[in-house]
Amino acid sequence: MADTLTEPSETTDPTTEEAEATAATPAEEPAAEPEESTEEPETQDETNALDALQERLAALEAAIAGKDEEIKALRDTAAKNAAIRDAGLPSKYSQFLHGDESTWGDQVKDLLELTAKTPARPRDPAVDAQVGSDSEDRETAILRMFGLAE
Repeated sequence: MADTLTEPSETTDPTTEEAEATAATPAEEPAAEPEESTEEPETQDETNALDALQERLAALEAAIAGKDEEIKALRDTAAKNAAIRDAGLPSKYSQFLHGDESTWGDQVKDLLELTAKTPARPRDPAVDAQVGSDSEDRETAILRMFGLAE
């Protein structure tokens, strides 16, 4: 009988062990839930950090795009100055070039034509005359020469 009791106790023990294992599993699940709740703030911190990094990345990409535009503008200005300089014109005429680089050649030719033309009439010397104390002294000298001034 002792052997018989031992056998049923052994049979009972695996059932008891399974029941204990099953009972331990639900006990572990609630323990796992608090761990998940502690992971949620970490996930939120990670999400906030990720959002901050994405914002920083967007700002950096915008800065790069701005620098690319500046570089393009500087290259265009340099190309315009080179085209004007190659034509033998002063660099101040580069501001008149506009549009695509393929149209600059015609614009440079037009500028060359405009700068090469001489005025139809000579300039009036009165336009170039300086008004001021020097001209009054000259007038007085001329009047003295004719005996009209004191």
